[in-house]
Amino acid sequence: MLNFYVFNFINLLPFLLVFGLCWIFFIKNNFFYIRVNATNADVLKNSKVIKKFHSKLLVNYSLLVLVMLMLSIFFLKGISDSFWWNHLYLTNFNQNLIIFILLLSILIHLIVLNINVNNNINSIDYYFSILNISVVIPFIFLSNSLYNFIFILEMISILIFYKFSVSKFWYRHPNDSWNKRNLLDRLVSRFYLNVLFYQYWVNFFSSVLIIISILNIMYIYGSTEWVFLNFINKINNNISYFNSIEFSFILWTIMFFGLFFKIGVSPIHLFKIEIYKGIPFISIFFYTTFYFTAYFVFFSILIYQHITNFKSFFILPTTIFIIIGIIYIISLLFDTNFTKAFFAYSTIANSLSFLCLLLSAL
Repeated sequence: MLNFYVFNFINLLPFLLVFGLCWIFFIKNNFFYIRVNATNADVLKNSKVIKKFHSKLLVNYSLLVLVMLMLSIFFLKGISDSFWWNHLYLTNFNQNLIIFILLLSILIHLIVLNINVNNNINSIDYYFSILNISVVIPFIFLSNSLYNFIFILEMISILIFYKFSVSKFWYRHPNDSWNKRNLLDRLVSRFYLNVLFYQYWVNFFSSVLIIISILNIMYIYGSTEWVFLNFINKINNNISYFNSIEFSFILWTIMFFGLFFKIGVSPIHLFKIEIYKGIPFISIFFYTTFYFTAYFVFFSILIYQHITNFKSFFILPTTIFIIIGIIYIISLLFDTNFTKAFFAYSTIANSLSFLCLLLSAL
């Protein structure tokens, strides 16, 4: 029994160790920061120097743990087995994808270290949220079932919401009243509230659609593992014993609609414009490179490898979705006044292009 538990935890140990060390360092860093402010309040009137020091220290520590995590995954090459009671699956292909994502995360941390920390734009919580997202996102490539994929995706959505909530990029003097604030400050605060509002409700409604689909899939097929789903669906296409083809079509259409709604693909992309207007450019860079890249890489694997026998259910609604989205995004792409809105439209156009490439190769 002891070997059974060790076997299920040994491949997960590098992620758990790095995740635990990050939280311990963050808690101690915040405690030290509060203690310094309390004991030197009569000497240090401006705490921006301390904020800059602690932020830079946290980003350097993040780079160290991400490099250690990447090396630990690299030396696990050759292992191809399921663990965590068959919920996660590790192969050489997954390891290469995880190493690629970690390299991209290290590059983003280096950029953040040379841009944000030197200008003292964000708080320590902002860098800590980026570190948590960088550690959690590789888990999505280890998922061995639809349930695990959605569970990890919800964790990432919560961390993205946490990152948006702590990514304030404007400052106001404590002695300034609301009437003295200029128009730019008022617009920025309104955009910031829009970010929290739209991100929260988009995650909520998309999660509801996905959870409804998963419950029905679990009830019909009895499992959400990729191999089991493809096997049962192959049989069901021949004899239609488990459920009708029409019901499966509606079920998987709802599932893909929830996934597209979460990422913000056109024509349901208007909330992303408001989100992009309320976050700083470095957050847009992180969102469009790291999160968007990881999401679409796994989405490609999902279509080509995990649910190959379900392509008859999602090709038609996805094609209609893409055609409507392309027509709608072309009508709005050349009518933008904000730079961040243009970045949002370009991201949506890129996502539609990737979807077209995926469907054309099926």
